[in-house]
Amino acid sequence: MILDRYLARRYLLVLIGVLLTFVAIFIIVDLFDNIDTYIDKEATAGTIARLYLYQIPYIVQIILPISVLIACFFGVGGLAAAGEIDAMRASGRSLIRILLPIFVCGLAIAGVATWLATSVVPRTEREARNIKEVEIRGRPRIDYQSRLNLSYSGTGGYHYFMRRWDGRRSLMEGVEIIHTDAAGQLREHLRADKGRWVDGAWEFEDGVVREFDHGEEQSFSEFHRLRRPDLAEKPEDFSTEKRKTRELTLSELSKRIEIQRRSGEPTYVEITNLQMRFAFPLSSFVLILLGAPLSARRMRGGAWMGFIIYVLAGFLFFGLIRFFQTLGEHGSLSPLVAAWSADLGFALLGGGVLMWRQRGY
Repeated sequence: MILDRYLARRYLLVLIGVLLTFVAIFIIVDLFDNIDTYIDKEATAGTIARLYLYQIPYIVQIILPISVLIACFFGVGGLAAAGEIDAMRASGRSLIRILLPIFVCGLAIAGVATWLATSVVPRTEREARNIKEVEIRGRPRIDYQSRLNLSYSGTGGYHYFMRRWDGRRSLMEGVEIIHTDAAGQLREHLRADKGRWVDGAWEFEDGVVREFDHGEEQSFSEFHRLRRPDLAEKPEDFSTEKRKTRELTLSELSKRIEIQRRSGEPTYVEITNLQMRFAFPLSSFVLILLGAPLSARRMRGGAWMGFIIYVLAGFLFFGLIRFFQTLGEHGSLSPLVAAWSADLGFALLGGGVLMWRQRGY
């Protein structure tokens, strides 16, 4: 237990140092890259500090996999260079048992990374964007309760267009609704002066409804008041900000996938991103599985050669993740396969290196 705590504490301290270094480098580079904008917009030091504070969770999420790999090089590799790993093995411990606390730390780190990716980063990224766009660049904050020329793709092939949306009164003005089937054929075109949310359903005033079959108009009717309980969209759907995928929580992303699936829109990007929310955090454990046994013996060529190999391995991993992610987002590969292929490949490689080191090589 004493050795376990010693190894875990040493590794985590090195990891914290690596993370702080990378975060500092990222912020300094970004600060100098945007310093002209901050000066021109007269952004205060407090506003800039808040911006980077909200960006830290995303930075940590991105750099964590390569950080754990480099921490293996300095943490475990440092022990190997000092002969401590050999001494532990001489006492009768297997390499797997020696590295067990490092692997446990890897699982804990993967858990924290998953929490960041699924719960923290979506919210902090929204705040960072608001600070950058509204407080620094001076753009007006968008009121999603009152919008002009709004278009919205709903479920079941319904597409909404309205001249004005008043979310506070649940009121559409100058509204058109187009309904298409799965093949993209026009089925219905509704146009009305107003639409109101009344007792759990939409009611339209003073308009016309045209119905089609295979592109040919079948009926035309005017109405003074028309109730449409079949429309699934609710007032809050039209008052929701259209966010980037990485700014969506798991529930919001799942809802977007369901809406797009019902409306017949492709969901490759969203499903791949959903899978990546879990696959990318797990890569921290996968790279520890590779890096810890690789560092357990002194490498030929010296420390610098070993460091270069670790950095190249990290960039190779990132390259594979991005490659497979692109294939998944374009529908060339199953999103499940695209998200998990790099993890699986490096996990097999790490397991092989562990067995190889275990035999004394």
